[in-house]
Amino acid sequence: MRDLLLVRNAPWLASGALLTLLSSFGQTIVISVFAADIQAEFYLSHGAWGGIYALGTTTSAVVMVWAGGLTDKFRVGALGPVVLLMLAMSCLLMAFNPFVWLLPVVIFALRLCGQGMTSHIAVVAMARWFDACSPGPLPAARLPTAATKASPNCCSTTRPKPMATARSLVAAWSARMRAT
Repeated sequence: MRDLLLVRNAPWLASGALLTLLSSFGQTIVISVFAADIQAEFYLSHGAWGGIYALGTTTSAVVMVWAGGLTDKFRVGALGPVVLLMLAMSCLLMAFNPFVWLLPVVIFALRLCGQGMTSHIAVVAMARWFDACSPGPLPAARLPTAATKASPNCCSTTRPKPMATARSLVAAWSARMRAT
């Protein structure tokens, strides 16, 4: 019965998983990959980069308190594309930004649209669409976050076996689905 429900609703699950995957562009794990390049490009010390990053992240967290409520006022199908477009523009702005003074704004936009709103919309969408079969869809929608962190390109050498962590998450989710 549950397997049929998940198959029948695969497009909705895929939407939630895709939103979660796309939120990676605002996640610390992805931004940190480019931190050294950003510092070199703008001649920033570790402290200056940390200050810029903290300012953008903290400001986006404060705005997220208000922006998260937008999911209660607008449908996911309307809000999702707007946030994804803003995330794409933020990524392009980061790629082509020539001004150091614009970095806090770009980090703010990446963090708010990526880690903040895109991942929030994914979780809200799964909770709304799959209220009848909770908690199955939420872990499924969050798997891309684990996959992003497990990617060899996004991991430092100090992290303990990220692929084993991803496999254990998938195994735990599968066992939970079989148990219910």
